Amino acid sequence: MEKIFDNGGAKQLGISNCYDHQQLELLYRNANVKPAVIQNRFYAETKYDRTIRDFCQQQRIIYQSFWTLTANPKVFGTCHASNFGREISA
Repeated sequence: MEKIFDNGGAKQLGISNCYDHQQLELLYRNANVKPAVIQNRFYAETKYDRTIRDFCQQQRIIYQSFWTLTANPKVFGTCHASNFGREISA
């Protein structure tokens, strides 16, 4: 991937499905071309990637979640979510 980047075939590189904070740090330290974005599922079982998102913020890596709504159906039953839904519908 770095060769593709170096040859002008990509403007940025990113990774996905990386849920191990230490693995992400190792990749980041050893990469010649630092990842610009990480895309992960965002749900409670991964503690919403708190440590990974913190690392991304420190290194200026964009964190992009996916599976956010369908993985967290209980969130929509909360008062906050219901009230927010009514606010944006009004």
